[in-house]
Order: sequence, then C-alpha cells, then structure tokens
Amino acid sequence: MNKEFFEKLRQQGVTHVGLAWFEPESFQQVAAVMKDRDRMARTYDEWIGGAMRTEETLRREGFVTVRAVLRPDEFVAHCRRHGEEVDASGRNHFASFVAAQVQRQGMKD
Repeated sequence: MNKEFFEKLRQQGVTHVGLAWFEPESFQQVAAVMKDRDRMARTYDEWIGGAMRTEETLRREGFVTVRAVLRPDEFVAHCRRHGEEVDASGRNHFASFVAAQVQRQGMKD
C-alpha cells in the first residue's frame, strides 16, 4: 500500500476499508478451503502480525477498518454468489463487500 493507493480510495469516497480477518480458533479450517493455501501464512501466529500492521497503517491514513471475519461456509457461499474464486481475490472482495455494507449503514444512521 502506498500513498497513491490511499488517494485513490479517498477519491472514490471510501472511508471504510475491509480486511479479511481470520480467527485463531478457525484459521486452519478456513485456510483449508482456500485455493491459494500454499501462498498463505501457515499459521494464525504468522498471519496476525502482518494483518495488525496493515490495519494500523490504514488507521493512520484516516480510514475506518472493518474486520470481515472469514467463516468457511459463509465465505465460500459469498464467493459462489459473486463469481469469485476462493482465494486472495475472493477474500479481498468479501472484505470490501462487508466494509461497504458497514459504510452504507453508517450513512443511514
């Protein structure tokens, strides 16, 4: 992520950024359904450090972060409904989808 990326989000009116979020107790179960499992962190402990750094960077840039918790059945169903692969692209789509819902809900309140 660089300044151009953040500026593009701002220009698009994005205030909430979704992060595909694993929970420690289900990390292995969720990872098992991913087509890109071989390119992912092997454990929750390997994954969480990078996720926390990403979240902090986004917050420093002024964005609200939304943790889109990945649950195997729900995530796979989302990917099927939206024509996404069950991989990094699908995780990004899911996280963005959840963040957009939260952002829209905040506009209604």
